[in-house]
Amino acid sequence: MNPRIYILAVVIILLLLVAGEICHQKYFTRPLHYTELPYNLTFLKGRYDNQFGSYLINSDSSCILVFMDVEKKVNFYNVASGHLESSIDFGKYLKGLQFYSARVIGNRLYLLDIDHKWLYLFQQSGQENCCLDTIYHFDSMLDWKKYYLRCQARNVFEVKGNQLFLAYGIYNARSCLDTAAYLEIDLSKPNDHLLINKVFSYPKEYYRSYHYKTDTWLRFDDSSDQYIGFANNNTLYKASSSESGYSTISFEKQSAFRAFNWSRVNNLAYIRWFVITDESNDNAVILNNNTLLIIKRLRRNEITEECQYEYYILDRNMNTIHHNSFQQAIHPWFCYAWKNGFLVFSEKLDKAFYYETY
Repeated sequence: MNPRIYILAVVIILLLLVAGEICHQKYFTRPLHYTELPYNLTFLKGRYDNQFGSYLINSDSSCILVFMDVEKKVNFYNVASGHLESSIDFGKYLKGLQFYSARVIGNRLYLLDIDHKWLYLFQQSGQENCCLDTIYHFDSMLDWKKYYLRCQARNVFEVKGNQLFLAYGIYNARSCLDTAAYLEIDLSKPNDHLLINKVFSYPKEYYRSYHYKTDTWLRFDDSSDQYIGFANNNTLYKASSSESGYSTISFEKQSAFRAFNWSRVNNLAYIRWFVITDESNDNAVILNNNTLLIIKRLRRNEITEECQYEYYILDRNMNTIHHNSFQQAIHPWFCYAWKNGFLVFSEKLDKAFYYETY
């Protein structure tokens, strides 16, 4: 072979390899400015109810964290002053329940009884009064010997106006997936005439039993547009309130999600290692300017390794406008829209970081 042709061929191959490597690199933007704040929530350790979750109520004069303690009291805690302002006892509604979930939206508190398939709607009047308004019954809506509601921490359900979305599954082989991820229910109808639609299918790889964990999340912005994502896949759906159907993107082309080894499905140690160390989209938050924040936990090899997290912020057209790594050890569940960005607490809950995004 002509030496010049040989050298040229080698150079072209090397350039292609370099180009391919560049294409497979994540794209990071300039790190966001953040401010460390002396907000301390360490008192929550051992007292916090994970199923209820936590919510931040912002106003010009205060910053109130709403959470449930192990005594089943809903608490209103002033983060800035460090004082508990009021509590409401919900013990009579939760007595004997194994699984439940909640949402605080404006002056409404929604409590989902997963065991009995009931939804309680409470109207709040101040921080000390919470009156039961309506009970919705879903126990006869489906054959619950065939279907079930997914107990996926803070993401079992979402509600906007009269539209309720329930994360559900169907008892079958392996991943327990139906044709869709959510049940959409119109709450404006009588209990015995509730309208049900199955919406938002899983990405195809889920139906090939690629994943063990099938958690999802759904968020609404102020225009009632819906964003739907998955814990172990970077696919993101957006459904507009003014248009039919939904658009689909992958907010990150590069990922490190593992394929589950189903031959070890009865090995609890393997399942624990797999779930804790696999890459995961741990939280999603709609910010005050209707941009979407996604917090990704990176893959680890061992459970004992420190967790590393990245943030993605997408505009309303689902374009990534900010992406970088958190420099601190954070707690992804304690993250809230706040002022011109978001507030996220440290892993130990002993401080907070305010990230400005706009």
